[in-house]
Amino acid sequence: MRRFTIVVVTIFWISQFGANTLFTQLTSPSSAWETMWPRALSCVVGEVITLVGIALQDRWRDAPLRIRAYWAVAFTIASSAVLGALGYLIFEAFLGPMGDSPLWTRFWYNYAVQVVPRLWVFGTVYAMALAISYSSDVRQREEEIVGLRALAQETQLRALRSQLNPHFLFNALNSIAALIRDGKSEQAEAVTEDVADFLRITVTLDPQRLITLGEEAALQRLYLDIQKVRFPTRLNIIFDIGPTVEDALVPNLILQPLVENSIKHAVAQSTEPVTVRVSASADGSKLRVLVEDDGGNAASGGAASGSSIGLVNVAQRLTAHFGSSATLTSVPTDEGGYRNLIVMPLRRSS
Repeated sequence: MRRFTIVVVTIFWISQFGANTLFTQLTSPSSAWETMWPRALSCVVGEVITLVGIALQDRWRDAPLRIRAYWAVAFTIASSAVLGALGYLIFEAFLGPMGDSPLWTRFWYNYAVQVVPRLWVFGTVYAMALAISYSSDVRQREEEIVGLRALAQETQLRALRSQLNPHFLFNALNSIAALIRDGKSEQAEAVTEDVADFLRITVTLDPQRLITLGEEAALQRLYLDIQKVRFPTRLNIIFDIGPTVEDALVPNLILQPLVENSIKHAVAQSTEPVTVRVSASADGSKLRVLVEDDGGNAASGGAASGSSIGLVNVAQRLTAHFGSSATLTSVPTDEGGYRNLIVMPLRRSS
């Protein structure tokens, strides 16, 4: 950024020299050549003064924009005064005394002529420097916000994994042990492989990476198939995701808390069969994903499901990825189950 500022200031003063030279050539061609060197030296001095002023201006970089603007005005006035004085002395050194009166008399007489035109020059260059500095600060803050948001998402996903894995492993291992006791070794082996695949995928997922809805659905189907071993007669699974939305991009594991709630608060607490349904459809530029269960005969399953930390996790991750354009609506159904509807922008994988 410092190198860029130096380049911009140099180009600015070269442009000033070129504009002044052209003006002199048009208005006073006879003096254009003899005033070229003092004019060039004045522009060099102006650039040095500008760079010093910008360096001093950066000392208040952490101050509010209003304070920085005040300092820019102060530096404009001070720099104009300094260059006005030095510029006059440079021209007298090259061209000789400008009149027969004493030096100080001539100096003060011509001082305003040297200072006033430079107010807009320094005002322009310091305003440019302030704009460049402020835009850099804004970009840096945006990058910090993005980094913090990514860290928050990663923390949320880690919290979700730490919440999921102990319970999931405990129940899955119990199911595998039960299959082994019943002599169903082949089924126990298949479930063990499914558990290993599920854990491998969830551990390696990048919190910032969006995956296709097809991949997310496959992951949740794997989870529900493992739970099916635990609840062979109580869990019915329905996936209704058409090929037109399988390539839609969603945050990874975004459905996991919703599916897990149905297992925990409906299937596990019911003595009757419970149907867990995962469906998705496109609605114009929106993707609608529905996770619901019919509750079976579980008591207060809907209320427990609706107040879970997992729903807060889902809502926060949707906001982090899509802002206010994504929503989560969770409501109990008349049948005693729970209905979770996610609406998010429809983005497709390339």
